[in-house]
Amino acid sequence: MTYYDLNMNSKRITATDYITPSLASPVIDASYNFSTISIATDASGRNLLIPSPYNGQFCFLLGDKLLTYYNNGAWSKIAGAIANTINTSSATGMTVATTYFLSDKTTSTASPVAGGYTVIKFTATANLTSGTITIIPTQVFDCSYLLVGGGGSGGSSNGGGGGGGGVLTGTVSLTLTSYNLTVGNGGSGASSTGANNTKGADGADTTAFSLTAGGGGASACLNGAGNGGAGGNNGRATNGSGGGGAQNNISTSAGLAGGSGNGTGGNGSAGSGNAVSGGGGGAGAGGGQPNGGNGVISTLLGTSYYFGGGGGGCRSDGNAGNGGLGGGGGGTSASFSQGTGGGSALNSGANGVDSGGIRVGGNGGKDTGGGGGGSGSGNNGNASALGSDGGSGIIVIQFLSFQA
Repeated sequence: MTYYDLNMNSKRITATDYITPSLASPVIDASYNFSTISIATDASGRNLLIPSPYNGQFCFLLGDKLLTYYNNGAWSKIAGAIANTINTSSATGMTVATTYFLSDKTTSTASPVAGGYTVIKFTATANLTSGTITIIPTQVFDCSYLLVGGGGSGGSSNGGGGGGGGVLTGTVSLTLTSYNLTVGNGGSGASSTGANNTKGADGADTTAFSLTAGGGGASACLNGAGNGGAGGNNGRATNGSGGGGAQNNISTSAGLAGGSGNGTGGNGSAGSGNAVSGGGGGAGAGGGQPNGGNGVISTLLGTSYYFGGGGGGCRSDGNAGNGGLGGGGGGTSASFSQGTGGGSALNSGANGVDSGGIRVGGNGGKDTGGGGGGSGSGNNGNASALGSDGGSGIIVIQFLSFQA
């Protein structure tokens, strides 16, 4: 057994330190100072419990999970691996998944290791329902974060692509307090029946650490007469991307305007006459005619993924628009290829579908903030078509598994 004397010199106790052959009672060196380990809730409690500590005295702090010792007028902690962990409570509609990585941040391990990283992924359990949760760190530490807002819905009836959710990345210092997290849902696509064409919903905002990743704007669609309707919605908050504009069935008229992206969010493209609807803006680039804009790349999950891709618009005189990288849904076409969903994502956007002349844009990828694809090309605003849904957002945090 190793111990410390009054001068904090390391010594090893042997049997001869206690009993000698010629004596029946133990003999203890006068320089030895044997001490029990006191227990206190924190440093303040320790100072009240031990007002006059001596060199070599120990005290364990329950709240900080630290063993401390006193020497030469000051308390110090015993060096050791202190785990950084997070407790959760009050989860509603939220799924939590934890992965551990080595120091390279790409090789996963079954359990946390010194020098490695812990990654926690917060996702909504359903694409069209926001998720909420409260987290409480057990230590003070810095963490990197990814926040993605929900994607906007794709337009019904010759609609454009929905805007991708806003993407925020950075670093925040977490303290011993509670934080409320909300993952925004994707915007729900509207139905389109005859003269009752309506625009779908914007994606919902994602919030954490006093930050907001805005939802993407819903795309435009034609009205029942096939000659107008509203333009694409602007992105929400300070960074959501705009929805794409619809094409116009009157060949002499311009297509409907795309929505504006806020802050770093991309603009949705305007529609073009009676042929092409605009793609939704992506978090990293504006939408085109008819492709959706690409999202923003992140490596926090150990793999390079795009988030916040815009949905592709529909097209009547050529191939439909593809969804932007990062989960954008594919658009539709009357007589040509349907648009493909945006890949390089945690969950790719769905492809546009033509089912017996009813053309439905692909939904944005779940947990990506991808915008929905434009629906209904060639229906002239009079045949039934459903607007597509935007993809729900996500929150990811990454931090050292143990205190440095």
